Order: sequence, then structure tokens, then C-alpha cells
Amino acid sequence: MKPILVHLHLYYKDMLKNMLAYIDNISNYDYDLYVTMVEEDENTIKQIKEFNNRANIIKVSNRGFDVWPFICVLQKVNLDDYSYIIKLHTKRDMLPCLR
Repeated sequence: MKPILVHLHLYYKDMLKNMLAYIDNISNYDYDLYVTMVEEDENTIKQIKEFNNRANIIKVSNRGFDVWPFICVLQKVNLDDYSYIIKLHTKRDMLPCLR
């Protein structure tokens, strides 16, 4: 099996720990981790690199919600090199009144 492409768009940096816990569920598989962020933050980058020192971190402009960052990652990889793609992004509940 080819590696898995994992893309995490980390807009809300305070959710990093939760997101890394999700990614840790595939630790028995070979995967390449790409993390996109709209703001570079040394502490966040350090935490990502401690989790996976081969992580690719890309600063992206704040547009296109999570779609533009995904397109930026897709431009940097060859999809033929991967068996699967996992796309994750942080999200906040913006409509709590609908519950």
C-alpha cells in the first residue's frame, strides 16, 4: 500500500491537541502530514514537529475556508504517490442557537 496523504488545515490553533489525537489513530500506517495555517506560530510549529518531525507546514492566505488550503497542498504533491487522502480541519460551532 502507498502512504496516506493527511492534510490538516489548522485555523484554530487551540484545537491542535485534539487534531493530533485524531491523526495519532493512524500511527501504524505510513503517512505524509501536511499542515496548513494562516498564521505562523513558533509554539504551534514546535508541537507539530514534536508529533511528526517530517510534517510539512505551509502558510496559506485566509481565503476559501478549508478548500483553498487543500488546493495548496494538492499543488505540492503527486496524488499517484498516495493510496488515500485524509482531510481534516478545525471548525467551531457558529450556530449554537439551532440546537
